[in-house]
Amino acid sequence: MFVKKEEKMKNLTPQEFKCIVGSCPQVYELDDMTLLVIGKKSTELPADVKIAKDEQAITISRELVKKSLE
Repeated sequence: MFVKKEEKMKNLTPQEFKCIVGSCPQVYELDDMTLLVIGKKSTELPADVKIAKDEQAITISRELVKKSLE
């Protein structure tokens, strides 16, 4: 469950990665200069990776990250 915030978010997702219908991985910049990343839930993790109860591992393409931060 997500809590919707009134915080302003700037969508950094390049046009070529945006979906016309449905949902796609996206990258947003929040007011506090942190990033909100939307992607698919990761099903594979290295054995030595630890994730806290309030964290989520996701996957997005390297190209999306690169172009979003240009």
